Amino acid sequence: MDFVKWLKNLLGCKEEYYKTVIEEKQQQIEKLNQLIYRFSNDLEKYKNKISALNNQIKTLEYQIKSLNRILEDDDSEKPNWLDDTKPYYKPKREILRPDGKIDTVEYKPEDLYAKYPSLVKYALASGFVGEDDIDKKLLSIWHFVIKWLKYQYDKFEDWRPAYITFKYRKGDCIAYYEKIYTETGLKPIKDVKVGEKVWTYNFDKQKYELKPVTKKWYKGKLQIFRTYFRNGTYIDFSQNHPMIVRRVQKYKSAPFYHKVYLTDINLTKWWTRKVPFATKLKRKIVDNPKITEDIAFLAGYYVAEGWKDGNKVSICGYNLDTVMNKFPEEYFGKIKLNKNGVPQVVIRNKFLKYILSQFGSKAINKKIPHWFKLLPDNKLNAFWSGLFLGDGQHKKSKRGHDRLVISTISKQLAYDLLEIGLYLGIPPYIFKQTNHGGLGHNPIYRLHYLQYSHFRKDYGFKDISEVSISGIVPLSKSVDMYDIEVADNHNFILWNGVITHNCEDGTILFLTLARISGIKADSIFNACGWFYTNDGRKFGHSFPIAKMSDGKWYVFETTLDFIPSKPMLFKGSNYSADWGVHNWKFGGMIKNKVNGKWQI
Repeated sequence: MDFVKWLKNLLGCKEEYYKTVIEEKQQQIEKLNQLIYRFSNDLEKYKNKISALNNQIKTLEYQIKSLNRILEDDDSEKPNWLDDTKPYYKPKREILRPDGKIDTVEYKPEDLYAKYPSLVKYALASGFVGEDDIDKKLLSIWHFVIKWLKYQYDKFEDWRPAYITFKYRKGDCIAYYEKIYTETGLKPIKDVKVGEKVWTYNFDKQKYELKPVTKKWYKGKLQIFRTYFRNGTYIDFSQNHPMIVRRVQKYKSAPFYHKVYLTDINLTKWWTRKVPFATKLKRKIVDNPKITEDIAFLAGYYVAEGWKDGNKVSICGYNLDTVMNKFPEEYFGKIKLNKNGVPQVVIRNKFLKYILSQFGSKAINKKIPHWFKLLPDNKLNAFWSGLFLGDGQHKKSKRGHDRLVISTISKQLAYDLLEIGLYLGIPPYIFKQTNHGGLGHNPIYRLHYLQYSHFRKDYGFKDISEVSISGIVPLSKSVDMYDIEVADNHNFILWNGVITHNCEDGTILFLTLARISGIKADSIFNACGWFYTNDGRKFGHSFPIAKMSDGKWYVFETTLDFIPSKPMLFKGSNYSADWGVHNWKFGGMIKNKVNGKWQI
C-alpha cells in the first residue's frame, strides 16, 4: 500500500475519533453547566429561605418581648382624682332561670378584663401590642371595636367577658334585601339610613312607636340561615341573629318573651318556637282625595280581573254590574263576551286608566303601588272588598269557621296583600301551591284569612300576636348582611310582620385590648353613669374614657355608626360617671365635679 495513502487513512480515523471525543466532552460541559445553573438557583432559593427564617426568628423574638410586656405587672399608681373609699357600680349579669326567677351574678371588674389567649393573639397580629405611640394605639383599638362590634341592649344586665363579645361579632345580621317598616313604608335594610325612623314595638307600653336608627353595620358576606314561618313566609338571617321568642307556655308568666340567638332556638316545643307578630301595624297615612272608596274598590277588582293591553285597560267577570254601577256610564265601553263567554268591558275614563295601569298590566306582574298602601283604612278596606269580589272564595275551616281565600300568580302581589292585611288587622297566611293542576306552570299564591286564626290571637299584648318558626335551613349561599340599632325599644318589624331584636357593647373589649396592648391602668377606665340627650332625656350607659398624650381625658364611645377623626373630650360633655369608674386594677368615684360636670 502506498505510504501516503496509508497515512491519510490513519489520520482520517483519528479525525473521526477526535470528533467523537469532542462531542462527548461538549455534552459533559453542557451537563455541568446545567448542574451549575441548578445549584445557582438552589443557592438563591436557600439564601431566600435563610432570610425568611431569620425574619421569622426576629418576629418570634419580638412577640416574646411583647408577651413579656403583657405578662409584666401593671406598675401604674392610682390617679389623684380617684376616690377608692366610696362604693362604685360593680358589673353584674342577670340570668333568667327556667322557673321565671332571675339570678344575679356579680363580676369582679378584673375578671372582665382578663387577657384571654384569643384576644392576645389578635392584638399581636393587629400590631396593637407593638405600637409605641399611645394615641395611635388607642385610636387603632377604637376604630377596630367600632367596625367589629355594635351596641347590644338587653332588658337584663348582660355584662360579658371580652372574648365572648369578640367571638359573636358575626351575629345579629339580616340579608341586605330583606325589608323593614320605616316611617315612609317598607325599605330594604341596606338602604335604611342612620337617623331614619322605623316602626318598633314598645312591649311595656304595648304600642307601636317610631324610633330613629342610631347605628347601622355592614357585617360582610355571611352564610344565609333561611328561617321559615307558619304564615307562609321566610326571612334570610345570619346564624346568630337575636330573635325575640316566647319563653313560657302560659302567657301570664313574666317576662313572657326573651332574646335567643337564631340557631339556639328550641324548635322541639310549640311555644319556644313562637315569635311576636304584628296584627295591626301603624303607618304614616298620606291620603289622596282624588282616590275615592269607589276608585279603590275598582282598583281591587282590576287587580283580580283586569289587564292592560297597550293603551287599552279592561276588566271582566260576572260581577261587572256591581263595579260599573259605582261610576258614570260614560266611564266604560260596551259590555262584550270574550271567547269563554265571560263579560268584559273597556275602561274609557283617562284618570281611571292612569290609576289602574300602576297596578300592573297582567296577572303575573300585578302589584300594589307604594303610595296606595298609605291611603286611610276605609280606602284599603274598599280595595280589599273589590279584590275579594273579583277573585275571592269562602271556604270552611276544619272547625267550621268561615275562611276567605284570594289567589294570585304574582309573588309581589301576594306580599303586597300581606302588607295591607297587616295594616288593616287582617293578617293572611300565604300558601304557595306549585302543583295546582291549573293553567300555566307558575305557582299560585293563595292568601287565607281566618277571623279566629292563631295569627290574630291575643297573647296579652295589644295589636300583636304570634307566629311559629317552622324551620331553619342553612344555605350554602353567602350574601351581604346588615344590622341596625334602634333607639329605646331596640327592635324593628320585618316585612312579614315578625318583630325582631337588634343588638354589642364594646367597652369591655376596648379596655381588654388596651390592657393587652400595654396601656397602663391609670390611663383608661370604664365609666358608668348617664348619657344626656340635647332634649334633656338621659340613658344609663357604660363607656370608655382614656388619657391621651396631651394629658386630657377623652370619651371613646364604641356605639357609633362611623369612625370620627378624634374622640370627644370627657370634660364638659353629655357623659357622666355618676356610678363610678373601674378597670382591671382600680375602682371608685371621681372626686372633682363642678356644676354637674366631671373635671378630670
